[in-house]
Amino acid sequence: MNGSRVCSAPNETASPSNTHTLSGFDVVIPSWLWWDGVQLIMHKTAHHLAATGNRVLFCERPYALSTIKFHPERADQIRDDLRRWRAGVRRVAPDLYVWTPPPLLFQTGIHTANDAWNHYLLRSSMARVVRRLGFRRPIVWSYHPFYLRDEDFLSPRAVIFDCNDRIAVFEPRREKRRLLDPMESSMIRRSDLVFVTARTLEEDLISIRSDLVYLPSAVDSAVVDRMTGDESPRIAGDLSDIPRPRIGYIGAIDSRIDYELLEAISDAHPDWSLVLIGPEREPVPDSSRLRSNIHLLGGRETHELASYLAGFDVGLIPFLRAEFVHYMFPTKTYEYFAAGIPSVSTEIPALRDLEPLVRVARDHSSFIEALEVSLDESGSDAEELRDRRVAEAKANVWEERFRRADDKVATLLANGGRQPAGSADAIELEAAAHEMEPRHFDPARDRWGRADPDRLTILFLPCNMRIGGAERQLADLATRLDRKLFRTLVCCFREVGPFYDELLEAGIPARFFNMRPYYDLRAIKAIWAVARILRREKVDILQTYEFNTKVIGWLAARIARTPVVVSAEHATGEVGDTPLKNQAMVLLQRLCHRFIYVADAQRRFYEEKRGINAKRSCVIYNGIDPDRFDPETIDAIPASEWGIPEGAPVVGITAVLRPEKAHVVLLDAAPRIFERIPNAHILIVGDGPERERLDSRISEMGLDSKIHFTGFRTDVERIVPLFDVAVLCSDPVVETFPLSLLEAMCLGKAVVATDVSGVSEIVEEGVTGHLVGVRDVEALAERVADLLAEPERARKYGAEGRARVLERFTTEAMVDNYAQFYREELGRPSETPPPHHDERVDVLGIGVDPFPLPELLDRVRTLVGEGEPRRVVLYANVHVLDQAYGDAELRGIINRADLVYVDGAGVRLAAALLGRWLPRRMTGADWIHDLCARAASEGTRLYFAAGRPGVAERAKSILEGDHPGLRVVGTYHGYLSDDPAANESALDDIERAQPEIVLVGMGTPVQERWIRDNLDRIDAAVVWGVGALFDFVTGDVRRGPRWMLDHHMEWAARLFVEPGRLWRRYLVGNPLFLARVLRQRWRDERVRF
Repeated sequence: MNGSRVCSAPNETASPSNTHTLSGFDVVIPSWLWWDGVQLIMHKTAHHLAATGNRVLFCERPYALSTIKFHPERADQIRDDLRRWRAGVRRVAPDLYVWTPPPLLFQTGIHTANDAWNHYLLRSSMARVVRRLGFRRPIVWSYHPFYLRDEDFLSPRAVIFDCNDRIAVFEPRREKRRLLDPMESSMIRRSDLVFVTARTLEEDLISIRSDLVYLPSAVDSAVVDRMTGDESPRIAGDLSDIPRPRIGYIGAIDSRIDYELLEAISDAHPDWSLVLIGPEREPVPDSSRLRSNIHLLGGRETHELASYLAGFDVGLIPFLRAEFVHYMFPTKTYEYFAAGIPSVSTEIPALRDLEPLVRVARDHSSFIEALEVSLDESGSDAEELRDRRVAEAKANVWEERFRRADDKVATLLANGGRQPAGSADAIELEAAAHEMEPRHFDPARDRWGRADPDRLTILFLPCNMRIGGAERQLADLATRLDRKLFRTLVCCFREVGPFYDELLEAGIPARFFNMRPYYDLRAIKAIWAVARILRREKVDILQTYEFNTKVIGWLAARIARTPVVVSAEHATGEVGDTPLKNQAMVLLQRLCHRFIYVADAQRRFYEEKRGINAKRSCVIYNGIDPDRFDPETIDAIPASEWGIPEGAPVVGITAVLRPEKAHVVLLDAAPRIFERIPNAHILIVGDGPERERLDSRISEMGLDSKIHFTGFRTDVERIVPLFDVAVLCSDPVVETFPLSLLEAMCLGKAVVATDVSGVSEIVEEGVTGHLVGVRDVEALAERVADLLAEPERARKYGAEGRARVLERFTTEAMVDNYAQFYREELGRPSETPPPHHDERVDVLGIGVDPFPLPELLDRVRTLVGEGEPRRVVLYANVHVLDQAYGDAELRGIINRADLVYVDGAGVRLAAALLGRWLPRRMTGADWIHDLCARAASEGTRLYFAAGRPGVAERAKSILEGDHPGLRVVGTYHGYLSDDPAANESALDDIERAQPEIVLVGMGTPVQERWIRDNLDRIDAAVVWGVGALFDFVTGDVRRGPRWMLDHHMEWAARLFVEPGRLWRRYLVGNPLFLARVLRQRWRDERVRF
């Protein structure tokens, strides 16, 4: 993107730029047209955004099957729609995808119940497509106000409505208009930005919304350049055969055209040729089609337009006199202007401002007169009009419109965009945005994107993720826990902000529920939604925060039977606490297993207030990142930015401007401080609802020149170094363990704070600063003035404070303490089970390595890197163990392999029955894409010897397409054991290809014996038996529906598909396997006894 970005992708800082280009975003475009056909404003926008470094999903118009009954002529179109829908998302250009929605039964606007169903169907379908494409918090750039009732389920960065028509006016039925009008108005109101293409449209909508942005339609600069270049474009061959004068129209051929007008022109001037260029969306009446001087040439590509415009004598805009024309601005107007030709239009108010460049006629007779005048244009007046038309076209090219639109959107995003919202059932987006084709989506991964489920799973359930200390700690905890040991998920309920984006950027799956207020049916939906998440994701620990998330989370955990429920208390009491709320907590707290406090004083408060048993309590101090607050490395902002003289003493406070932070106490103390230290200044860092009241108070005191506000800042580490003394004067309610004090101390600043809750555990009186009573103005003023008067003592306090933070209050220490707490709560050791090769788990005489998927792939990488050839990797599932149970030779082959991993849920169950631990199964479909991604990035050479003739080649083609850079250096079919000649040919081919990893897929026990017999002839680092893997890759064998995979029932799906071949394996082999495992367990217990 080369620095041309006005508004950056989520993890970058937005900065102004002269090029006004949006780049690095995901964009969803709901449209009221199809992709194929006339390329209008929505198509132009999609191409522009994709070409400037964004990923774009163009959503074609919804269509209803019932329209066939009323419009039989649309049957072919609907059949085409159904074919495209079944084909799925298609890629039409780099980073540009087109999606045809599923068919609706009835059109929106028939009935509220039908409309609700349509919204649900479109919303859920779109959400699946967006997830599979890896889109994250997209910009919704809509052209269709009835597509969705809201866009919150996408958690959009911004919703833009590009309004180029009042679509509701196309509906002739009054009762349907009554349903559509409010939906259109709702779209205008809820959008963050609304563009309009006509002044008349702006005038009509101004009563709904006042901040509309006028952006008229435009013309392709390529058309302008060709029409105004040194060489005139050659007239198209099929047009040159038509006699002049030619009255031309370019656009869609549909019911908007006034065919009676065309017939009147045809009758009045039989010698004129009327030429209509565009796709026929609706049938043309025979009375027009059959006239000899009306020529329908069909649709043409955009790059061909100049060849037809060059052959027109007059441009035609022949729309019906109807309500819809009041709001339109025909794009073809500027196309005619680019050619310099006159044009005539029916009564379209938006074109009145462009007269006489275009002539607007009120009726058929005046339209014909205007055509006659246009054809008679000559002399200097005609040249002047031509030049003015061309100049108007040059001023309204698409590039200029996109520049202005991008600028508006970039400004919106730079100001924070919209806060993501969602629905109670919380359709989630994938946490990481993978640039992949839809078919690259790996169905083996769960809905949270995890590939390795053998970690402790924690769901954090905060109320919001706005700017705040608790939110900062949650983000640090979720992103910094060791991902080899923990899998973290986040759901929040009210507001989100930068910390939410930070989670997504770190790859933490996050969801947002739109829950305002909490006390309605949406709360019940949220409880069930959270319970579904807890069950489906097999959450080990649920961690709740504020009152509302406790109620929802604790009840959901009870329904889902979540093993451990933890409440993280970050406040000492809550604003708005009532006796009823406290009583509810006393009743519900039995649903919570443990309570984590951030200060010992807070723990004592809750134990006394709510009678919580001390054994259920734990204190874990919050922490900050000392590297971020290192005074030696920070480039501080000059005090002069806020009008503070160089060298003047500064008293600073960093806190959101809310009543409970009690900034008024510092204002009351200010006159006393200034009386003793006249050149002192006060700097207030932060913003909030109290800003206006505090401003008024300062003005009343006459201290505007001494007390300064910075407003909201994200770079407090560059401002706090200006402080000589840091102050915090909060009330006891809510304030518990303020991070702003830790930040100031870490930067070496002395602090003066009110002695509330855990503040005394941060500030050591007389060592790192001073503590004063709540709202004790006199004591606050005295302590602050004393430190300003004795800068040496203040520096000493600051040095002690930094040492205290580094010793006790770092983020690393906080995360380590939480990790230890989580593992102890579930009775797990502090590390995952040791995955050493000599600690194989014995299941029916086969040693199985306890490696989760990432470590398995890491060990394969190590084997390749060691350079020693002929290392063998095999799998163990129920079928393999059944066959090996009575086959000592096969058992020996498997046990001599360098790695043997779990390939079936039955093996893991067997290990559990035997009192041992194994990771969850890792079928080939679980690891093949990860292996190929690693091989592509590291340049590892692969060879496929597997399956029926042709299977390996097709698998190679698919995987190389999915993973650019992947090197599959050869393939051979897997029917080798009974064909010595083919076997020799395959070995020779492997030797020539010199692969590093050979994947052998012949099925058990054939592949194991083939590897043993030919291992000496294979000069590869790793030879890996993979079974039917490539049949799954090519789709020749299907795995079954997702719910069966999630519930370890793939065997049932395969049995249903191939009962004749697999009935013995599953219906006989599975019970036999279980009986043998139970027999082994009984023998082991006897030995131990």
